[in-house]
Amino acid sequence: MELPRLLVVDDDAFVCELVRRALRDRYVVVVDTAASQALERLCDGQRFAAILCDVMMPGASGLDLLAHVRRDFPEQAVSFTLLTAAPTEELVESGVPFLAKPFRRDDLVRFVDAHAITLTSDGGRTARRDHETAR
Repeated sequence: MELPRLLVVDDDAFVCELVRRALRDRYVVVVDTAASQALERLCDGQRFAAILCDVMMPGASGLDLLAHVRRDFPEQAVSFTLLTAAPTEELVESGVPFLAKPFRRDDLVRFVDAHAITLTSDGGRTARRDHETAR
């Protein structure tokens, strides 16, 4: 069975590598270090079971990327989640799923699994992926 694809967007290469190592047995982990790179992937038609994005990055922020995704790729917005070292009250109240840094590996796995979706062959979504039965 082909592994689902996960897009990680974070300007910190160390965080990207931690996520890749933690999830490589469950996902094909694709890493971008800028929101603009991730947006380009989506514009090129690439789709992901989940998008995990840092909030604070140089240039466009994770919230900026989320706004683009909601507008241009709504099927991906449902699986868009944020990483942040400093969750603000505004972020908490926004309802956007987020994982606070630093995080433990087990918490990361549970978080991503809970927010990943199963994609159809045409790039649409069907439902949240149940990784326990899919393994």
